[in-house]
Amino acid sequence: SMFINRQQLFFRRWTSSESGITEAMRFLLNKGYNQKVVNGMLKAFPSSPSLRELQQLGSVGIQELAKAVAKEIERAEKFKAAKDSELSIHITIPHHHTHFSCKAHKGETFLELTQRYADLKSYLECSCGGIAACSTCHVVVDPEWFSQLPPPDESELDMLDLAYGVTPTSRLGCQIKFDKSMDGLKVILPEFSNDLYYAP
Repeated sequence: SMFINRQQLFFRRWTSSESGITEAMRFLLNKGYNQKVVNGMLKAFPSSPSLRELQQLGSVGIQELAKAVAKEIERAEKFKAAKDSELSIHITIPHHHTHFSCKAHKGETFLELTQRYADLKSYLECSCGGIAACSTCHVVVDPEWFSQLPPPDESELDMLDLAYGVTPTSRLGCQIKFDKSMDGLKVILPEFSNDLYYAP
């Protein structure tokens, strides 16, 4: 019947298409491309490519396509890794009745945040460039968070002795290296800072 013929025609087209994908995929895998790159290369075509369509690209065309796909995969993975390592830092400035949040990445400190956030830069000078030789990045850590941070070393404690309005939970912002466990960290910025650092 006409219905059965249509079904058979559809089935032939479907199996032919599937066979083409398998052949094309095998062809690319045999050239040494990994599965992720091969999948990306096949998706670059408007419809599933046949082996013949791939071969028409020629060796140089296939190499260029593979490079472009690999680059895009790397960019997407870096973006995902950056998103996965992102955390929020909450900053309160009582003397200006304001607060805001910054997005930080694993391994950064408040020094890197001042380079990205102009609002923060106007409160935290980080005069020494992050070498714990001044106290212009003095922050007061929320008591609930203070015990969760790695302890300060001797040089940081020495500088904190010179900080304005030091408290039991004071830290130098440039010495707090963020990690995922600090997502949601809360700090207060003091009204003044003592800038006793002079570059040689």
